[in-house]
Amino acid sequence: MAPGARAADPGEPGRPADHLEGLGAIRRTRDPADRRRQLLPLTEHGRELLDTCSVLAHALDTEFAEGLSEQEHAVLAGLLGRLAAHRGLPTG
Repeated sequence: MAPGARAADPGEPGRPADHLEGLGAIRRTRDPADRRRQLLPLTEHGRELLDTCSVLAHALDTEFAEGLSEQEHAVLAGLLGRLAAHRGLPTG
């Protein structure tokens, strides 16, 4: 095993979906085109949770950046965006 790698628990990939389903944020359905796959569409409650999380995340970003100048904030945002993009994460 490569340094820093860890063995994956076979149930681990489904745990976040289990949690979101338990919250009523997603609904599991089988993909009619490929019965091996599950589709995980957001429910109305899931969309409300996403909106709430977005508002809270923006508020925290503002709070964390209070001590930075506009220029420092722009540099930080640019660097974090580059790191996110490098990892294939959303940057907007």
